[in-house]
Amino acid sequence: MYKLQRTKRLKEEIALCDEAGNTVRTIQVDFDVDQLGKAFNERWNSIIMAEQTIKKATSDGTQTNLIEAYTAYGNAVVNMVRLVFGDENAEVIFDHYEHRPTEIATEVFPFLIQVVFPRVTAAAKEKADRLRENYGTSRGILPFRK
Repeated sequence: MYKLQRTKRLKEEIALCDEAGNTVRTIQVDFDVDQLGKAFNERWNSIIMAEQTIKKATSDGTQTNLIEAYTAYGNAVVNMVRLVFGDENAEVIFDHYEHRPTEIATEVFPFLIQVVFPRVTAAAKEKADRLRENYGTSRGILPFRK
């Protein structure tokens, strides 16, 4: 029997805590890791570019460039949070952190780096391995290398 398998989903519960560490609210994260891959990488690259722009604007010393750089950084953080958590949960997170992108990034990025990014990377590898197994490299259909 040939099996058709669905891709794995990332399901996590996130606790939003106050300054004392008490849970104020929990949100459920549930998304298809396989579908998230490309968009996640694009948004992560936007954050890195925005951080580099901030460093450059800081060294240049021009206030206008620095404001634009921080605005770009805030937008990149907002876009990443919306992608990973969905619009509804993103709004909960934004409200919890009073729409402060730097604090959001400081608190949310460890979850992205430690949980989401490894799962996205693993899903991409698994997909490539499945394609390799299903089509085989010997037939020359998909030229993947191991």
